Amino acid sequence: YNRSIIMIQRKQTLYLLIAILLLVFCLCNKIVSISTAAIGQDAVLYNIALVDMNGVYSFKYIPLFIILAVAIIVMLVTIFSYKKRKLQIKLCYTSIILLFAWILTASLYYADLSETGELHGFSVTAVFPVIAIILNVMASSAIKADEMLVRAADRIR
Repeated sequence: YNRSIIMIQRKQTLYLLIAILLLVFCLCNKIVSISTAAIGQDAVLYNIALVDMNGVYSFKYIPLFIILAVAIIVMLVTIFSYKKRKLQIKLCYTSIILLFAWILTASLYYADLSETGELHGFSVTAVFPVIAIILNVMASSAIKADEMLVRAADRIR
């Protein structure tokens, strides 16, 4: 058997892959719809921009995109660092911090948008970073269990 294929089939890898898929889906889809009574237009907030019905883009919200993209990259690096379990644990915590930063940034943007209009039509994709945090915690605990197993095996030898 090829050792890298076996390592990719570990449960923490599956948790991280599911988290990556959720975040990529969140990255590409709308987060919330906004209805502004002042100008009578609707707009949609994506991770990269706010798009109104006239097709005008506001890239003020690009930090959401950047934070999610970096979190995805960190999770990919985590998967392929399977020989360095301590580094994997640190990378899991880093992606958790990034996802909390996304939630905080999104909350600030939601508060800003709710002043200018009525938020409605929250998309289910807005919850995906929270699910990704849970999956990262599960992955880090599985990595810790692997590390403890390896240490126990080293003590027996």
